[in-house]
Amino acid sequence: LAGALLAGGWLWWWHYSSASWGIAAIATAAGRFEVAAPLPASRTEAGGAGLYADLERRSHRLAEGIRSAAADLGAPLVVTQVGPVLQLLWDPAVPVRSYAGAWRADPGPVADLAVHLLGHGVHALERGLWFVSTAHGDAEIEEAVAAARAALERVVEERR
Repeated sequence: LAGALLAGGWLWWWHYSSASWGIAAIATAAGRFEVAAPLPASRTEAGGAGLYADLERRSHRLAEGIRSAAADLGAPLVVTQVGPVLQLLWDPAVPVRSYAGAWRADPGPVADLAVHLLGHGVHALERGLWFVSTAHGDAEIEEAVAAARAALERVVEERR
């Protein structure tokens, strides 16, 4: 399954080849949507520990890549990560330890980031939630990091 990063939510699509509902639609760079079907139980049973370790590694790489881009650009973007879920917050109370601290964040720049990411084939929720799934390999993560850097450059430039 080729595609860019699915970020920010679950989109449901009918998967014709397997006659089942898919749980995630991935916007590719070509503007197409491809469907990631639910993960079979046999895959999690056969390689569960490795599967979740890979998800953690890829999610960590994505979070670190976005953090690095923000630091390089002087952007007050905070990226928190728990397993395969990332939350992007613009200028929250740091460190983020409570809902109140996260609430202080400015939602505008994160929403703008989501808009700019679309031009790079990455669909992100405007509220800053990103989800990494088994459909996202190392190549997709690297593409998403590059797209995030380019989109973040635009956001920082617009805020000057």
